[in-house]
Amino acid sequence: RRPPRSTLFPYTTLSDLTNINDKIIVDVGHNVLAAKSIVSALSGDKYIIIYNSYKDKNYKEILEILKPIALHVEIIDVDETRIEELKVMKMTLDSLNIKNSKFKEINKDEKYLVFGSFSVVESFLNKMMEI
Repeated sequence: RRPPRSTLFPYTTLSDLTNINDKIIVDVGHNVLAAKSIVSALSGDKYIIIYNSYKDKNYKEILEILKPIALHVEIIDVDETRIEELKVMKMTLDSLNIKNSKFKEINKDEKYLVFGSFSVVESFLNKMMEI
């Protein structure tokens, strides 16, 4: 059983483009409008995007929108039955010609954008506590 969200991170303070530190930005946007807003706000920079999505979201369009600011995408595991399968997500990214891999760790010399639902951000924060 996982601890309540409030002990992992003060989620009530999360909003659009929340800086965790000077190298990591999180955004709990998980739709096309949020992706367009992020690209507008971050244009001119490139990020490693840590991402995953629920099966019922239009993630192909979202990833296509995020492509101009992506160095590549790292797919994070999310312990949720509604999340898309890793192989399907990889096939989608490949079809968009976006380099991708499974998320393992943060390189302190790179800039990251963690984008997706609260479940994606929560998984990322939990992973950071393990590293």
